Amino acid sequence: MAIGGYEDDEAIWANQGPDESLLVRQALNAQYYAHVQAIRALASPHEGSERASPADHGVLGRLPLDSAARKKVPVWTFINTYFPDVIIAMAALSYAANEKHNPGQPLHWSREKSGDHKDCLLRHLFDEERIDPETGQPEAVAAAWRACANAQLVIEKLREKNNGTK
Repeated sequence: MAIGGYEDDEAIWANQGPDESLLVRQALNAQYYAHVQAIRALASPHEGSERASPADHGVLGRLPLDSAARKKVPVWTFINTYFPDVIIAMAALSYAANEKHNPGQPLHWSREKSGDHKDCLLRHLFDEERIDPETGQPEAVAAAWRACANAQLVIEKLREKNNGTK
């Protein structure tokens, strides 16, 4: 079964060229959108914590409460139309790295195990087209993961500085 319970996804993606895949992906966007909205309503990451104002969402990484402002942060569309392959590759890399560094444990980011994200990012970029034999992913994907990790830590640091929460 594919993500979201849509069993026909694998068949839809099979034998599609790049242009056809984009059209199929855009068509599936509407189907998944309702599913994603329902999940968000059930499991908001902001429960029990103050949310940033619309003016702060770009700096603090939180979605604004105002409906019009929220529509200016199209998270699903961004991920699905800009970088879907990279997101999938980073998820696969995360799983492989978790199995290496935390065998048998659920997928999680062991933040204490590595904090030199900028140095690692550049090392991965030097060999960006090399396939890492341990993860099966290009080094460019590991660089993207490190860039995301660094950005996440920066946003958390700014949020903590501005309002005392992570």
